[in-house]
Amino acid sequence: MVTVWSQATDRKVKIDLGRGLQNDGRWRRMGHHGRIVSAPWLVAQEYERYTPTFVGVMPMTMRWIEPVRAGILCVSLLSVPVAAPWLFAAEEKPPPTHRWWSSSTPRGTPERPSIPPGPPYFGEAFNDPPPKKSNPTDEMLARWEAKEAAYWKRLEEEVRQIWNDYRPSSQTVWVDYSEPRDAVSEVDFENGAVVIEAVVAASEPDRDAVARHRIAKKAQAMIGRRGPDGQVILQGMFSPETLDAIDGATLTPESEEIAFTGADGVKRYRYVVRMPLQSGHISRRWERYRGDIVASARRMGVDPALVAAVAHTESAFNPLARSPVPAFGLMQIVPRFAGREAYAQLHGVDAILPPGYLYQPQPNIELGVAYLARLERVYFREVRDPVKRRFMAICAYNWGPAALRRAITPQQANAMTTADLYAALQRRVPAETKNYLRLVEQRRLLYGGS
Repeated sequence: MVTVWSQATDRKVKIDLGRGLQNDGRWRRMGHHGRIVSAPWLVAQEYERYTPTFVGVMPMTMRWIEPVRAGILCVSLLSVPVAAPWLFAAEEKPPPTHRWWSSSTPRGTPERPSIPPGPPYFGEAFNDPPPKKSNPTDEMLARWEAKEAAYWKRLEEEVRQIWNDYRPSSQTVWVDYSEPRDAVSEVDFENGAVVIEAVVAASEPDRDAVARHRIAKKAQAMIGRRGPDGQVILQGMFSPETLDAIDGATLTPESEEIAFTGADGVKRYRYVVRMPLQSGHISRRWERYRGDIVASARRMGVDPALVAAVAHTESAFNPLARSPVPAFGLMQIVPRFAGREAYAQLHGVDAILPPGYLYQPQPNIELGVAYLARLERVYFREVRDPVKRRFMAICAYNWGPAALRRAITPQQANAMTTADLYAALQRRVPAETKNYLRLVEQRRLLYGGS
């Protein structure tokens, strides 16, 4: 019995040198064909222990496998020789000591002897694994990731030419550079701080006036910026006094007297304006997204307080959150993993979602809730206690379900008390995940969890 790969059907098939092809447990019949052959090269070397040694040339009946499901051509010794027994004798050979060879093994070596001329036997190297089949969705993902990487690399190079450094956006900080790259706004959604900066060339005759103009223009663009859902991102986040100063272009920048030279060789000065977000800014954003969070959570049977706590911890309710992974939006959805799984569960389609879709609050929340439900009901359904299952889902949302199952299995979780499981998670998961579990549990109580 020889087990080989069929490259056409991408599965294992078994060859019995006396009967034929077995595919998925069923024997298939073959047609007849006559041919004079030499038996040893037809038999895989690992199965040469009892190979007939021929005294003369013996006619054999060959059978060819129908290339319907196997998709490959192989031959099988079917008939018993009609010559007298003295024409051949059985000789026992020692078990082979070589390893399986592949297409990279040179011919004529003990591991891979030369093959006599004749029809090919399962291809150049029947022990090589079959080639991987391409997936259109994976190909689209690779193209999208390459395009994203090229865009952010180009942006960083442009910014460094002028600023000498580059500050990307993060989960809780939204950084936006102006198109000429001479001004930048930075909104910290977690700490409630806003910084607007501008650079002015040292050769400008009135640097202060140019700096005020650039900062005012950037501030106005920032407060009027709309998200993919059409809503103003910072609506209700500033006090009336701050809005009046922005609208009237009366912001007074702080000048840094130390000049610097950019990568382009131009000497410049940096000007900065700092302002706070309005008090209670996180609560205001929570009220904006409360309806979508509660509706999606109740529809999918997930605790709304848990969803709110996850969104707070992931992004501080920043709809333009973007991590280096990259993950996008309020619930920090990773297109390759959580986004793909959740979208397939909701819509039955294997798709890679673009940032423009993931930045929209309602679809982002829906995907995050669906993924939380999947973690509890698919990955950790064996965990019987709901509190333990919640602990596992929270950690898996941050670290990944496969990594968490390697650290603590559902069976181990069932054998522990709730307090012991929490302590074990604090010991066995990375520092980021440990802090993430603590924050989500604390904030879940703030949003009405029990």
